[in-house]
Amino acid sequence: MASRATPAYSPITVVGRRIAMNLLHRMHLGHKFLALGLIALLLVLVPSALYFARLLEDVHVARLQVQGGGPLVALNRVVQMTQTHRGLSASMLSGNEALAARRPAVRDSLNQALAKAEAEFRDADAPAARLAALTDIRQRWTALEASVANRQIKTPDSTAQHTRLVASQLLLNELLLDDFRLSMDSAADTNALIRASLVDVPWLAENLGSMRAMGSGFLTQGALPPEGRGTLLALRKRVMELQEQMFRNIDKATAANPALKTQLDARARAARESVERSIALLDSALVNATEFTTPAPVYFDDFTRTIDGLFEFNGLAMQSLVQAMQARADRAQQSEWLMAALLAVGIAGGLALSVVFVRSITGPVLEAVETARAVASGDLHRTI
Repeated sequence: MASRATPAYSPITVVGRRIAMNLLHRMHLGHKFLALGLIALLLVLVPSALYFARLLEDVHVARLQVQGGGPLVALNRVVQMTQTHRGLSASMLSGNEALAARRPAVRDSLNQALAKAEAEFRDADAPAARLAALTDIRQRWTALEASVANRQIKTPDSTAQHTRLVASQLLLNELLLDDFRLSMDSAADTNALIRASLVDVPWLAENLGSMRAMGSGFLTQGALPPEGRGTLLALRKRVMELQEQMFRNIDKATAANPALKTQLDARARAARESVERSIALLDSALVNATEFTTPAPVYFDDFTRTIDGLFEFNGLAMQSLVQAMQARADRAQQSEWLMAALLAVGIAGGLALSVVFVRSITGPVLEAVETARAVASGDLHRTI
């Protein structure tokens, strides 16, 4: 029979084993148990540290998301006022003095909204690049408003510049979602609500705002050129797509969190009905009309109510979103403290039991060794 080959060890391995065995032989029994206890403690602390790191990250993200609510709400107000000013400017430059008289109040509201947004950006420690982008938006708005006020710009140019300004604001909104970790939210309810309120609503309002500005201008002029009709039809199609997308996300959010359904359902249904009424007005007043008899202020006010209703819904949704995220942050904080307390109790209990176990083992062993030595030296009077 072939003999089993003896494994070969390198000299370094052999020396290392000998040193380790010598150290183990020289260690007292209590020290050996202490070493085992330290190894067990290390095995507990490493995964616990990883778990606590995850909890701390969850708390940080939740707090950061709540912190981002202020700048985003303020920026939405800027978007809303810019859209309204675009419509009033188009009507004013087309010759509608009734709507032109409303423009200064909206201008002032927009200036206040920009100042509020700047303060919210600073309070939330938004990145310097975002604050710089907001400053650039404010400068462009100031120049555009001056040209509108002095009637130094034509209606199509005014609408185009306002639209580019809103596009910059919506891009800034998207960047803030990334900065405050809202675009990467992992919870089903808040993720869907973020998509609905911070992405779908602003874009839906923007397309409705374009329809408001263009439609008011066409009604003021009493004419709808073919290219204008084509643009309105394209905007109509996009509005219907965005509306369906928005309400799909709302349905996802409320399905995942029934409390959101109670808070948002009635306002969401009212917003949907308002959008549908405005679309019907667009069809009857412009797209399908043979004569343009609807007064521009009536058309403008109808779309303004719809857009304002969307932003009111958005404010309610943002309030619900912040509450949900605050509750999540509080739960994560509570879990962190609970796990820390349980870990501390577990470690303290484990150490206490270890001391008891070690003493229960090493005590009799040491006593037996001492007795054996006494007997070996001739002392036979000890009680074993």
